[in-house]
Amino acid sequence: MATKKASSPARKATAKKSTAAKSKSKTVSAAASKNKQVVLFGVKFNKSPFLGAILAEFVGTFLLIASILTVQGQPLFVAFAIIGIAMIIGGFSGAHFNPALTVAAWVTRRINWVRAVGYIVAQAVGAAVAFLTLNAFLQNSATDATSLYASSPTLFHAATLPGGHEWYVLFAELLGTTILGFGFAAALKSVRDKVVMGFTYGLSLLVALLVAGSVTALLLTTANTGLTFVNPAAALAANGLAWELWPILVYVIAPVVGAVIGFVIHDLIQVETDSTSDRR
Repeated sequence: MATKKASSPARKATAKKSTAAKSKSKTVSAAASKNKQVVLFGVKFNKSPFLGAILAEFVGTFLLIASILTVQGQPLFVAFAIIGIAMIIGGFSGAHFNPALTVAAWVTRRINWVRAVGYIVAQAVGAAVAFLTLNAFLQNSATDATSLYASSPTLFHAATLPGGHEWYVLFAELLGTTILGFGFAAALKSVRDKVVMGFTYGLSLLVALLVAGSVTALLLTTANTGLTFVNPAAALAANGLAWELWPILVYVIAPVVGAVIGFVIHDLIQVETDSTSDRR
């Protein structure tokens, strides 16, 4: 009996040491997996969800802007494009592809400022690369077939802001991005369901472009141009931005303010809906 009593504490101590060793090994393996590197073409990359999200925003914005320029800003085709892109890339970054939406997400505390800055830089670079790539293809094809054109073809681009109607276009951008911001805030709630998220985002963009575009359609006098983009990155790629007051107000300030308003309206409705359901 004495031998059994003496051996019992020893067994407990051994069991504790074994448990501690297992937990330590798990911690070490977890740390090792976090620091594990990915080797691509002989170059080592540390696994980083943040850098992956930045790259996803670059690729997604590139594809979106390339689609907008290719289909000449037609709302239905742009909507289908964003549905597909969001379903493919949305799980990595949330599928913003729009600096105005990124600022609105930051203002409403859905993302931090570091991620917001990274997204905006990636979106601007993605839009610029999309324009440069498509323009290079267009110019090359034009030199190979000059006899088919009376003049060199151009990409879809921003029309010159009509004098005396700048406030009109600004209001259209503000209204369109408010609609888009409201819809995108709703889409973010379904980010884990790629199909729902993609269609919510795409159809919101369709409504935003239809409403904003119809407001300014009568002001267009040149083919292959547009006045409303509801996306500063798209306006940048379409050569709508310039270091002048009105282009910055119309294509940067108005979309950002509109997107923030859309997010805030969505959140207010969500709070009221939740409080009403709690009362019931």
